[in-house]
Amino acid sequence: MGWTSKSYNKFVVEWLSRIEAQPATADDALLDHFRAYNGATNKWPTDDEIEIELVSQPLYGRMRPGRVAMILRADELDLPADSEDEKLSRKLSVEHIIPQGWVKDKWPLPADLGGEDAQLERARAIHLLGNLTLTRGRLNSSMSNKASRHKQPLLNLKSTLLINSQLISSYPDSFDETSISQRGRALADRIVNIWPGPFADW
Repeated sequence: MGWTSKSYNKFVVEWLSRIEAQPATADDALLDHFRAYNGATNKWPTDDEIEIELVSQPLYGRMRPGRVAMILRADELDLPADSEDEKLSRKLSVEHIIPQGWVKDKWPLPADLGGEDAQLERARAIHLLGNLTLTRGRLNSSMSNKASRHKQPLLNLKSTLLINSQLISSYPDSFDETSISQRGRALADRIVNIWPGPFADW
């Protein structure tokens, strides 16, 4: 969320005190404690706030690549089918679907926006969650910059990941800002189910 973490050391002491006071019901005690936070330095975000942040704010660049990979890896392992084993999945790298070095003839800009607006929208969307996926090792630049219909099968060239199989089946011919938004919402929904906050239906 980008919120301040300056008081975390104090909060951990509070949490440990709660656990010590109510060891038999520590889960409920901590959840109640988290729900009671409402200040500028201690508020806990709701799942809706997390989803909005994940869908609308750049993830790549403001968060370390390893952490982005961890989030996408958790999503991959949560998909309802056999996936790569946990040890191998830790070696996956983050890849942009629309590449950072995109070119107009391979990745056309949205037709419903004017030239400058379309450029700004592309710049805004390029690092969003919906435009990020996983690969085993980075694609070289010539492969990375290929057009959508050619690049997407390459994502599964070295290993078949469900997150990429789903991407290919959902957007077989093209991928654009609308696709980024749709895919981002689906990923974010799964992420908050993997890591539910204290306001979730426990």
